[in-house]
Amino acid sequence: MLKVRLSNQNDTKDLFQWRNEITSRQMLFNSSLIEWNEHLSWHKNLLKNKNIHLLIGLNENEEKVGVVYFNIQKNNTKVSINLSSQSRGRGLSKIFLMEGIKNFKKVFPYQKTILAEIKTKNIKSIKLFKSAGFIFVKETNNVVVYSINL
Repeated sequence: MLKVRLSNQNDTKDLFQWRNEITSRQMLFNSSLIEWNEHLSWHKNLLKNKNIHLLIGLNENEEKVGVVYFNIQKNNTKVSINLSSQSRGRGLSKIFLMEGIKNFKKVFPYQKTILAEIKTKNIKSIKLFKSAGFIFVKETNNVVVYSINL
């Protein structure tokens, strides 16, 4: 069983480690290492931002497995997901993403479209979003966009 909760200050270190992990960085649009103070400031500001819905996934032992990040914009919401290196390959990503979307819909029922922007080389994420019902929108500059209507 997997559940989600809102991120809080106690997640800063985990998010930092997951973000700077080499496999994660290879799939991010900004693949450079992030310094601790920069990350600390970023997370603190995110927690105050009403247009950000940052969820932490917890397994049956209450261990953190990853993060689902929703960024509400004018006409849609962008989503991204990152699992801890220990949680990858365990079949958790789809369950985690779906739980995150379910939570997001409860909190933001007026949001109707979620977009996922993914590097074309990130085959695992493309498969994940397709399996979760996202539909291909376009591909430009080595980035594919998938969308789901809520």
